[in-house]
Amino acid sequence: MLARIISIVLALAFATAISPSFASAKGQRFLVIVNHTPESCLSDLDKVNAKGEKMLAMFDWGCMYGDHAGYAVIEANDEAAARAMLPAGLSHVKLIKVGKFTREQIRSFHEKMMQK
Repeated sequence: MLARIISIVLALAFATAISPSFASAKGQRFLVIVNHTPESCLSDLDKVNAKGEKMLAMFDWGCMYGDHAGYAVIEANDEAAARAMLPAGLSHVKLIKVGKFTREQIRSFHEKMMQK
């Protein structure tokens, strides 16, 4: 499960790096996961769609592949501001604060591990 979440985060980070962001850079990025049942799927899709084409384009959906969830990365000042950007009444929304690593940071992590 953790490997799947990591691969989703990496895929979404790549997707947002090559496509325009919905929000202007605010300093904090959040992975948004909207879990829902097959029965509430269309309702959640409609709520996101009602927020406009940009909001709909932000999300990737696993519904057609047996994973009833939507995934997006948004930028906001804080978690409350990120939640406020999302449509009201979505099934179950989870926000995870995410960030990027530089090559230098990764190299530094390796050096610290070798010193132990």
